[in-house]
Amino acid sequence: MYLRFQTKIPDPQSGRPTGILVAAHQLRDSNRISVPDEVWLRDYLSYFNKHLKIPACLKEPEHRRAISWFKEGSKMIDRVWNLKAFLEEQDIFIDVITTHDPGTLIYEDGHQVVARSRRKTKGNKPC
Repeated sequence: MYLRFQTKIPDPQSGRPTGILVAAHQLRDSNRISVPDEVWLRDYLSYFNKHLKIPACLKEPEHRRAISWFKEGSKMIDRVWNLKAFLEEQDIFIDVITTHDPGTLIYEDGHQVVARSRRKTKGNKPC
């Protein structure tokens, strides 16, 4: 099972709803939260920055509509749920989408997959 944590706000690059980590980074940089909350969020995000790889393929134009999904068994899932709770306290609501088939996989590691919708598979290549 794969989980996608996303807002209702479209990401300008993918056209898909913005993912939880992008939303958290945007909040961190927005000056909308208190200093203690910003310190907590910076510290919390540093864990993801240290332990979760940003796949290089997401920078490639042919993968601009690809989205990331967490693996249900990832050691990070509890942290993601905690981040969701924090964001919702800040009025940033996160939907959780689950699937057994996220699409055509273009990247995978122990915590996540990056996939494109199967509707447009021409030119998909793994990274």
